[in-house]
Amino acid sequence: MAVRALARRHTTPVAIIRSASVPFLAFVLALGIVVRAVVDNGLGHALGQVLPDGASLPALLGIAAVAAVLANLINNLPAVLALVPLAAPSGPGAVLAVLLGVNIGQGSGGRRPMRRRHHFHIAMRGTRSAPTVQTGHPVVVEVLVDGKETGHATTQDDRPATVHVVPRCLFQAPGTEPQVMSPRPY
Repeated sequence: MAVRALARRHTTPVAIIRSASVPFLAFVLALGIVVRAVVDNGLGHALGQVLPDGASLPALLGIAAVAAVLANLINNLPAVLALVPLAAPSGPGAVLAVLLGVNIGQGSGGRRPMRRRHHFHIAMRGTRSAPTVQTGHPVVVEVLVDGKETGHATTQDDRPATVHVVPRCLFQAPGTEPQVMSPRPY
């Protein structure tokens, strides 16, 4: 995607480098080192005993089930780092079964999934809105209209959060006082 954006002149190499989250990359590298040490010192052997071999449907379902259980016990990223090297000799179907099982297992357990931020961008009639929802505990919802925060809500439980956004326009004309225009339904 970066190459395509560069070719279309939508971005610059400096912007791409700045957008890389270096602390997250360092975290993933450190996590990979820790998972590799744990896999090399016993977990790999234990997982190798329960992970089915082959690319048949029952084997792929078994691989997905093991991945789902492991994602519930630890987390999805360490589970992927531990299982992909063990599943790779069985082929790409086995690797996809690991990825599918890890994604299913992450949200099916009793513990809460990691916090995630979901960004939505809406452009309509020259106005750009950007709601952001951060999942986890608590749930945080922010709404930006043309780069300015217009709504914010936080919940302490898993109930839906409603953010009321009232559009406000400021009318400025030469020789008159600025007037706040009343909201209109769109």
